[in-house]
Amino acid sequence: MLETRCREKLLMLQAEMIKTNINDFYIYQFDSGWKLVLAGSFDFNFCYYHDIEIEFIEVSFISCPVSLFKIDTIRLATEEERKSISQLSRGYNEGIAFCLEHVAFNNTFYIVAKGIYYKLQRVYYLPKRTKPPWSSAAHSRSPATSLSTCESSE
Repeated sequence: MLETRCREKLLMLQAEMIKTNINDFYIYQFDSGWKLVLAGSFDFNFCYYHDIEIEFIEVSFISCPVSLFKIDTIRLATEEERKSISQLSRGYNEGIAFCLEHVAFNNTFYIVAKGIYYKLQRVYYLPKRTKPPWSSAAHSRSPATSLSTCESSE
């Protein structure tokens, strides 16, 4: 049941990413395993804003860059991938295994968490800043236009 619900939510997320041409991401926020937020945009600069936030909750395993990266697909990990994650994490991977990949670059990243939310919203960065957006917590937010969730009840 949970897996089916997650697949449906990920398909909706995937459709939004394709429709808005979003495939550039960076780690926007990480709160000690409780919450990992990826910010996404259609350009790799993140000069003025981002258009989507993907929030993973109760994160138990991360295998992705801490800087800017590209992904074009977010899906549930296969059984084979889950076994590999389990070996790599030595069992510290409770939750749902999400696979983030970019087919053209042949990159695959993994995040294991109890749930995932996403918000389609434009988040503007302060107009005059000297640091890149991923090094500053000062941002302004516009109202969310969409919110979707997939969460484990464990």
